[in-house]
Amino acid sequence: MEVNATGVKNGQIITSNTATYTWVVKHSDSDPNKPAQPGDGAGEGTAQPGEGTPTTPAPTSNQQGSKPATVAPKPTKPSVTPAGGSAQVATCFPKQEGGSGAVTLLPRLKDDRTAPARWVEPEAIPFLVGEKGKATTPTAIGSIPAGTKVWMIGSTQVQGVPWVGANTMNASVMNDTTGEVTWQLTSFSGPGAMEVFTSGGLGQPVGQRWFAGSGNSGSGAITIARNTHVHPNWMFTAPGTYKVGITQSATKKDGTRISGQTTLTFNVGSGSGANDGHFDLGSEVGPAGSKTVWRDANGNECTPTDVDYAAAGLSPGGALAKTGVTPITGALAVLAGGVAVLGAGILRYRQAL
Repeated sequence: MEVNATGVKNGQIITSNTATYTWVVKHSDSDPNKPAQPGDGAGEGTAQPGEGTPTTPAPTSNQQGSKPATVAPKPTKPSVTPAGGSAQVATCFPKQEGGSGAVTLLPRLKDDRTAPARWVEPEAIPFLVGEKGKATTPTAIGSIPAGTKVWMIGSTQVQGVPWVGANTMNASVMNDTTGEVTWQLTSFSGPGAMEVFTSGGLGQPVGQRWFAGSGNSGSGAITIARNTHVHPNWMFTAPGTYKVGITQSATKKDGTRISGQTTLTFNVGSGSGANDGHFDLGSEVGPAGSKTVWRDANGNECTPTDVDYAAAGLSPGGALAKTGVTPITGALAVLAGGVAVLGAGILRYRQAL
């Protein structure tokens, strides 16, 4: 297991050393009931001195369903990753332009189907959850009984199912707000019930319940730390169109509370919409009607590179962030008789520096 950390400081990409850990999972050859001791395995061994020791940290956010074991690597002085003999420096920067009125929170959907990724209006992309999303609940999930045939978007990516997560990593959110971002289900309509939740630990399919909806009413709220990328499970019990209204709220650095509302559309069973790819609902801070434009130091429009995205605190053009990735995953729980998997309850990305 090789581990390192990457981040951005003053526009430069910084990386730590790479630490290697070896895990021996077996019984002693001499006594099958005795736990393995250091050195069992004829050289397979344990981590080398100074490389780190296993620790179990406290949860880093209230989305966690369990406390996964991690390894604390040996402290080391960060080094600059060169590119062509020189440091990688950002040259293209995001700016909020246009709009009018007071600064507020503007819901945005990060669409990773293109490179670079795009932040678009959430209402512009409906989601289609078709045959690939069918499953059967192995146990009761909120208001949904065990043995129910459902359609779902899991917390792990499945080909042929849109992967919809939550993202508080937008540069303007990082720069202009403080504390957590609150998400609240403020409207709901659909032909069946909906449950949104993170996966739990071993033997616990539900970690934390985010939202629940049925008929024309819904409820639920969750707080998500800034600089976080998380994928919950979205579960629907009947085919048809679901309208899910979500209001995001945050606190500006001057103490002002701001919020913005948007509605996600899920076409379940059949219909039109994005039926694959990675998406994150998030937000920007700016005047109502404004948009993000990328410009260079001279004010000219430019196309951001991975370095520019990293310097702005955003994921690069690919599906996953490359700036200080810290994955936190719950135990896997396969849905009986289904194709989807309840797992990886949280993917949380934090800048290392």
